[in-house]
Order: sequence, then structure tokens, then C-alpha cells
Amino acid sequence: MNVHPVAIYGAHNSPRIVAQRGCFVIFGQSTQAMEDAYEQEPFPASCLQKVMLRRDVLPAMRRSILKNGITESVVFPDLEGLSKDIKRDFGFEY
Repeated sequence: MNVHPVAIYGAHNSPRIVAQRGCFVIFGQSTQAMEDAYEQEPFPASCLQKVMLRRDVLPAMRRSILKNGITESVVFPDLEGLSKDIKRDFGFEY
């Protein structure tokens, strides 16, 4: 078993996985935080980036993301994503 986490692309076998364009992380035996391992081990430059956002900027970022067409139904192209879009559009946010 690998000591460090490994990010892999999954099979594009569902619309949700394709839409999210993400990857899966398989964690190794180490319990060390990913950012700590990245700083201490010889990983390629820029293979891991940590982004920290202040809580007060989140509402504006969310509005911007939605304004640019990235909605729940785009990221989650199924009935759940569509229902979240409808709830938001009609003022029934969770």
C-alpha cells in the first residue's frame, strides 16, 4: 500500500462524474495532512494547492458562480441537482 495519498480520475460512467470533472483521492497509510506531506516530501511543484477563503467572501463568490452559469444542475446533472436549482430560483433555499 502507498504511504501518500494518490489522486486518480475515475471512469466517466455517469453524467455526474463527467460534469464535476473531479478526481478521487485514495489515502495511503500515512495520517499526515496532505499539505504537510507536500512540504516535506519531493512532490512535483504545483501538484497540490490549498485555497482558503474568508467566510465573508462566500456569498459574493456564490452569486458570481451562479451568475456565470455554474449551478447545482450543472455540477449534479440529475434530479437532485435540478431540484436544488428550482428551490433556489423560487426562494426555497435550504
